[in-house]
Amino acid sequence: MVRIRGVLLAAAAALVTGCAPPPQTVPGPAAPVTAAASAPRTTGAPAAGPRTPATTGTAGTPLPAVPTAYQTLEMTGFGVTVRLPVPDGWLREPGGPAGIVRTDVDLQGQPVVLRVDLTARGPGTARDGTLRNEAGLGLAGYRRLAITDVAGVGDDAVDWTFTFVRAGETRQVVDRQIQSGPAVVAVYYSAPTQLYERYLPVWDKAARELVIRSS
Repeated sequence: MVRIRGVLLAAAAALVTGCAPPPQTVPGPAAPVTAAASAPRTTGAPAAGPRTPATTGTAGTPLPAVPTAYQTLEMTGFGVTVRLPVPDGWLREPGGPAGIVRTDVDLQGQPVVLRVDLTARGPGTARDGTLRNEAGLGLAGYRRLAITDVAGVGDDAVDWTFTFVRAGETRQVVDRQIQSGPAVVAVYYSAPTQLYERYLPVWDKAARELVIRSS
């Protein structure tokens, strides 16, 4: 007991007088530097207050009013007929590539479009189909924002939101992909980012009041 106490006293004395043996260096990589925790950052522009809807176009001219009058658009293809409200006075342009029944509804004078596509239903879920579409998209500056399940619409549905760049201008898109019977119905809206919120009610009304029936 006396010997142990003597050893402890000797060690304490060595520490006080600075005679303790130096710490050993262990070979290996340096330990990582740990910084203080900070709030997570998000990509893109810094956070701002509530967005103020745009009132003028890129040339400084007043923008067309947000629509209040609507007409019914009806389309048939791939075993279904769809009916949905579209703005009265916007230009309807039927067409589209092979394998798609399409109508574009354009805001004249501004690069804003509401698009409805009918296509044949593929394998898997609405999300599976959206991921296939995304893989073959090939848009400049494409950036996915989200693919969100939508309950109670068709057999299965998702909202696909993304941005891309066209002619140096960033555009934002929301595309509701709905599986219904033998077909997929897409209700798509695209606008420059500064006009997206202003005319988004057009898409919201079209998607909310869409009716799909077997043809």
